[in-house]
Amino acid sequence: MIAISWQPRLIIVGLLLALTYLWIQSASPELERRNRLQSTLRIIELRDAELMRDILLARAGLLANYDALTKAGQKLLLLSKSLQTDLQPANAEYDFFFLYIIGDRWL
Repeated sequence: MIAISWQPRLIIVGLLLALTYLWIQSASPELERRNRLQSTLRIIELRDAELMRDILLARAGLLANYDALTKAGQKLLLLSKSLQTDLQPANAEYDFFFLYIIGDRWL
């Protein structure tokens, strides 16, 4: 009688431990990459705002020269290229997986 009451508890604890382990394993590998991508996106947003500010100043005639526009544009271009390179491995893995799944049927 006592052994029967412990079996459901052991099953529930075992399932909770297994689910916790799987959740931790699925969340941790991409955390650093996701943080890097988010910080790059925040910087891109900041550079875009700086570029818009400089454009508005130039249109109003308050900007003495256009050097700030070219510098902000170049910074934005470099950041977007770095973002593309950071995203490239994920796309390559997805493309490989996608081709592996449907490759025989569609190619």
